[in-house]
Amino acid sequence: MGKNLIRFIYSLLIFNAWRILFLRLLGIRIGDNCFIARSVYFYTFRGLSIGDCVRIEWGCVLDSRGGLKIGDGARISPMVTVLTQDHDINNNSFPLRDRAVTVNNEVVIFFGCVILPGVVLGHGSIIAAGTVVHRSVGAWDVVGTNGQNVIGKRAPLTDGKNGS
Repeated sequence: MGKNLIRFIYSLLIFNAWRILFLRLLGIRIGDNCFIARSVYFYTFRGLSIGDCVRIEWGCVLDSRGGLKIGDGARISPMVTVLTQDHDINNNSFPLRDRAVTVNNEVVIFFGCVILPGVVLGHGSIIAAGTVVHRSVGAWDVVGTNGQNVIGKRAPLTDGKNGS
């Protein structure tokens, strides 16, 4: 099947359980108790791994061509873009290069963020709305603004979900 046909079929699946089953049949590793909205756009269906209890809201764009791992309990708000492929600007022919993105456990990415290739979002980190993340983020950091500044620290969870 062509990628556009697969995307079209996915968009028609009104029940989350059907969407999860369809994605698993395509070979995507998806954990238990996940929600993935109908309008999520997948560049490709390879190189993607989704943990348990992950929530991915409407309008998100997930590029897994370079590898994308989303950890347990991650929350991705609407209109978030995750990119794993870019161009090498230090080469005159600007070849494409793959750089994996890792979204660790319990990460929260708020509305309209862009996660650029090669980034690792540390365990429990929070990305404020509208942030363009161009470098890795430490565990439990809260980052935001145009310069991707650390604007705070999140208290580690103590409900047993993160191994505490």
